Amino acid sequence: MGNNALIKAVTDVDLPFEITEPSVLNEIIAKKPSVVSERQLVSSEEILISYKFANCQAIALLGNRIGALAHNVSGDNPQNSLTGERTNKEERREDPRIIFPNRNNTLAFHIYLINNYQWSEQIINEALKQIRINHIYHLPIKSRVENHPTLRNVALDVPQRKLYIFPIDFDYGICLPIDKIVRPNT
Repeated sequence: MGNNALIKAVTDVDLPFEITEPSVLNEIIAKKPSVVSERQLVSSEEILISYKFANCQAIALLGNRIGALAHNVSGDNPQNSLTGERTNKEERREDPRIIFPNRNNTLAFHIYLINNYQWSEQIINEALKQIRINHIYHLPIKSRVENHPTLRNVALDVPQRKLYIFPIDFDYGICLPIDKIVRPNT
């Protein structure tokens, strides 16, 4: 199977994805990235990673020199969780409006499991546009078993400007070199 077919097995999104060996996930983990747990939105100038998304959704945000990763749980309204609001003091949610003071060029990537998610693309769009993030890419990820939740690990390498998605029911991951995206002029 060629690379394009392997990528299409994971997502139908027409972006410049590349196939990534599973060993890359171990290399990322060895670099001691900032770990983003459930109900967190964390920023860094380095690497961010979150593990085991099932029904949860990831939102990766990337500015010029800083990035953020949110692990949005299906029961949490993105209108609140993407603006830094907390429901309890144990949660670690930074506010994207503070992380990215000028959000004109901030890119957002919404990663979710196709056919098994709580919040629609429209709701995510509205939540991000509410905080003036307008460059949004939706990345529905497939499972090898239809309508079966599969776990995904997501990493955002801010210095390299790459987004990694490792669905655990595939023996490879996909990488999106963000600077290869051709954006329409706005």
